[in-house]
Amino acid sequence: MTNQLTLAGKTAFITGGSGAIGMASAKALLRDGARVLIMGRRADKLTACREQLLSEIPGAEIETYAGDALSVDDLKAALDKAYQLNQRLDIVVPTVGGGGFMPLLMQDLDGLRNELDMNLGSVFLAVRHSVPLMQKGGSIVCISSTAGVLPFPYLSSYCAGKAALEGFMRSAADELASAGIRLNAVRPGLT
Repeated sequence: MTNQLTLAGKTAFITGGSGAIGMASAKALLRDGARVLIMGRRADKLTACREQLLSEIPGAEIETYAGDALSVDDLKAALDKAYQLNQRLDIVVPTVGGGGFMPLLMQDLDGLRNELDMNLGSVFLAVRHSVPLMQKGGSIVCISSTAGVLPFPYLSSYCAGKAALEGFMRSAADELASAGIRLNAVRPGLT
């Protein structure tokens, strides 16, 4: 039985790459033969993640870029570096997200905006700036949550962010279908 690398020759880009979901995504993509660039804010965590992945998947092609997924300049530079790995960009997994646990009446507008930026803004920027680098057959997989469709006490801002993400993904998928770019959101549950 041969091990067929279904993503050989493909390039993937992951934001939040040193986090648990980002690292698991990188591992799965590397195992299937993709070249992967992981982006995150801390170079030391990215380096440790890269070293761990290389120890688990010898010969894998993984690069890092330290930057903020909410900075257009950082994001565009990371996307360019990912594209240069193989002169193409096939897969984007923007995993940046999260939220705080706070009663609604203790939340303020700045806190709400921060969570919306993290859960929706980071995805918007990844989609907006990656699609021009992609060809037909490209895929963008975003990380949503059951909180996008179900209420959870003390997570109103997070719920709003994930609901907005899913609305954005449906509209973006509809708009970009004619370009042959697939967009999906998955709900992994508690991690």
